[in-house]
Amino acid sequence: MSAETITQKNAGGFLNNAANIFSSVRLAVVLIAMVSLICAAGTFLPQMKPYSFYVERYGGFANLIFLFSLNDIYHSFIFYFAVAFLCLNIFVCTIRRLKGRVRALSYTGEASPEEHIAGLKYICSVEDFDARRLAAFEKKLKMAGYKLFTKTLEDGTAGYAESGRYFFAGEQLVHLSIIVIIAGAMIGNIFGYKTYARLYPGDTYKVPAARYQALRNELERLAIRSRETGSDSHVAAGELLKKLEAEGGREIFSLKVTDFTTEYFPSDSTNTGETHVKNWNTRFTLIDEGREMFSGVISVNSPLRYKGVDIYQSSYYKSQDRIKKLSLTAVYNQKSGPARSETLEFKNIGDEKIAEGGKFKFRLSSFVPDFRFDPESREIYSAGDAADNPAVKLVMTDSLTGGTKPVWLFKNIKGFADSALKESGCGFALDIESLEIAEREGSGLQINYDPGAGLVWFGCFLITCGLFMSFNISRKRIWYSFDASRKCITAGAITNKDGPDFAAGFARLFEFEDGSDK
Repeated sequence: MSAETITQKNAGGFLNNAANIFSSVRLAVVLIAMVSLICAAGTFLPQMKPYSFYVERYGGFANLIFLFSLNDIYHSFIFYFAVAFLCLNIFVCTIRRLKGRVRALSYTGEASPEEHIAGLKYICSVEDFDARRLAAFEKKLKMAGYKLFTKTLEDGTAGYAESGRYFFAGEQLVHLSIIVIIAGAMIGNIFGYKTYARLYPGDTYKVPAARYQALRNELERLAIRSRETGSDSHVAAGELLKKLEAEGGREIFSLKVTDFTTEYFPSDSTNTGETHVKNWNTRFTLIDEGREMFSGVISVNSPLRYKGVDIYQSSYYKSQDRIKKLSLTAVYNQKSGPARSETLEFKNIGDEKIAEGGKFKFRLSSFVPDFRFDPESREIYSAGDAADNPAVKLVMTDSLTGGTKPVWLFKNIKGFADSALKESGCGFALDIESLEIAEREGSGLQINYDPGAGLVWFGCFLITCGLFMSFNISRKRIWYSFDASRKCITAGAITNKDGPDFAAGFARLFEFEDGSDK
């Protein structure tokens, strides 16, 4: 045996062994169990929580959770590995079975079918069966949808008839549909995203492209992890920011909110008189590539679908985050005589006022309805939408030096800025005299981008077709041997389903109008 032949034989043996492994039912059971356990872990283990949450709850296992991405298990290597091998197992099994099914299509019957017929489930033997009846019998087979193969023998005819030759197409479609559904789900899982937006009338939301959103999510996770662990992430964050800046096609389209309303059911005056929310309606104008395409309404159970993006009405907000009127009182330091004061009024962010005869200028920079300060990250944020601890930020400019300095004032804390003003050489104290806040309603929208959704629906269509074919197409096979000299026919049949109905139909094939023995 040549070296080349040995190599080919070894290669064939290796491929055959690999095919045996990947088409194994045992492997399929193990992989299905593995995927089920991963999904169960994703159900019982809280997902997408900060690092501190896992440290507090699981202690030293928190590092293992993050190492194997169990905090985001449906995007972990373990999950992708199990699903990929499950698909490979289904694919190899399908191909191997399909090869056998296709090979069987070349079967056209037995040369001497008598022995084969003796082992079949349904057998019928009829005497006084001449050539005329044989022709009528074969005609019945063709009319019943059988494909007929005949062989002429010395003393008669041997025949094989088959109906539902492509019965296996249903099972193949079911296998294929499972792979298609999994592929669609994985495409959506890897390249899609789900995010939320809080929008108020007049706001415009740019629906991000998948790649751009993925980079933003990665940057956000990096910032959270860095803040919690105290690690230096400037280099990694810089790389991500460069990618964000270089990313083209940042948005798919834009959504401009023109109005938001809340519908209520009629109040029940006979009982409590309370009103209950009936629906939320977000009126919008969709802008694509700078052009206004159309306007519409997003409401509960009536989402917007455009370019593969689904936008749902998920919630609403009542926010006290806008200033209607802010009055500040500047009380000047007087060594003698009555105290002198002046009032500075602001109505919008960006308004500017002067104090102490123009020596200082104040610009209203921002407003925080419920002020909170994180000492670790040194971030200032609002703990809620209600104005429970309102604070305003002013930017003070010294007209003599041109220097600027931030000044925070609190509605509930008098004299908070006294030391900062004194250090800057101001001859007055500044406090909030009155604060009028505008309340407004905002829309909470859920934005889903799933590029694999179409593939999933196509897979559902395939599995429906496959199951319909599997349940309704049966394979029926009939072998018969006609002996012209003895004027008799012996036939046998089998089917993969519908036994009683098939038996009755098989018997009727030998019934003729002249009423002869069947």
